[in-house]
Amino acid sequence: MKHNTALMKIDGKLLDALDTIQSEVSIEYIEDIIETIKLKQLFRENTDNILKKHNITSYTHAKGRFMDLIIHYINHILIDDIIDEAEYYNVTQLKRLFKIETGDFYKLRHDKIEQIILKQIIKMYEDNQIEKFESIHKSKIQGLFDLSFDQLNEFVTDEVNRALQEGADIAELDAYLKRLNT
Repeated sequence: MKHNTALMKIDGKLLDALDTIQSEVSIEYIEDIIETIKLKQLFRENTDNILKKHNITSYTHAKGRFMDLIIHYINHILIDDIIDEAEYYNVTQLKRLFKIETGDFYKLRHDKIEQIILKQIIKMYEDNQIEKFESIHKSKIQGLFDLSFDQLNEFVTDEVNRALQEGADIAELDAYLKRLNT
């Protein structure tokens, strides 16, 4: 039998994140999914069986909880302000497995992702310039939440304006501000 695989890159950081998430979340089917990840058995078929066991008839009914699980994981990986390749891959796999589509985070979890993004953006812009590694980090954040350029820019604009008011050079801010017609 061929599995529709969405295997994760299991390492100590992921296991620590899962333990933390498991201690914070008390939803049985999410706990079961976390256990399947730990056992390296996170396949679509197994996820389908977990949902069926808990009388959840479609991924749409669980989408919010799945997104919250992913957000918990993203919060955990951002503790060190670095998104490594394995972490980015794991988030991508979770989104694929749980059928999270482009625009879902923005539409359904806007306030939660705004908190995460603003925390990261404020750290990046605190010295009024964006280094190359910070620009890459910002792009990774954009990818984690499947945001368009304009959607990400919406979160960045206030911080860029603050930096400009403090004398920053727009060329060093890795930002684009639209001119408003007044």
